[in-house]
Amino acid sequence: METKTLSATSSGWIFALSDQSNWGSPNELIEDLGLKNIRKSSIEVETKAWGKIPKDKVVLPGMGLAFYHTQRAFYGEGDPHKRKPRITMVGVLKDFEVLDETGDMEYRLVLSFEKDVVDHLIKNPIVRNEDTKQIFEKCGMVQGNVRTWYEANPAAWKEIIAKCTP
Repeated sequence: METKTLSATSSGWIFALSDQSNWGSPNELIEDLGLKNIRKSSIEVETKAWGKIPKDKVVLPGMGLAFYHTQRAFYGEGDPHKRKPRITMVGVLKDFEVLDETGDMEYRLVLSFEKDVVDHLIKNPIVRNEDTKQIFEKCGMVQGNVRTWYEANPAAWKEIIAKCTP
């Protein structure tokens, strides 16, 4: 299957993270996925993750995935966004496989990230504030839930990807 570009995705997911989950800080996510200093136009990453996906929903290759760090994530000293929740990275699911369905589901992800999106979001994450809160509300995001996947309908996903490049 050919990887879609982010702009070609019509829907996606938001994966909520905190200091008690995979990639408990934006820096940990970027470093662990090898997204710092990408030299090619895109990079493909395979990884494992744990979390809750609604049982009545289906995750498919070609959908987008946004990594959202909650207020409980670790941001370190001098955070320019004052610990506000934010989308720190967005990619496209190239493959998805459920490995274990008990408790917090374990799954294998293959993701594609575009260099221009990565570079932009490292410097300009999509911060949850008065201007953007409607995006998160459209996805049914509740403050405080972590290791949870929220479905982003086409309208919300369009707003997210519009903020992924300058």
